[in-house]
Amino acid sequence: MPTIVWLLLWAVAIGTVAWFAIREVRAKRRGPDEFDRLKHDATREADLRSHTQGPNGYNQTWTG
Repeated sequence: MPTIVWLLLWAVAIGTVAWFAIREVRAKRRGPDEFDRLKHDATREADLRSHTQGPNGYNQTWTG
């Protein structure tokens, strides 16, 4: 292949890697989103309720 084609391929590869790197750095600087479903208060409360009351809403006994 001609030299110009190799140079263009390298330029595209380096540009792509740089674009993803800059995007990753900006995402870390911005921080996590405000709403995280797994750490939301309602989800934690529902998990606690399901562990204490069982899947059907009744008190769960661990003896069987």
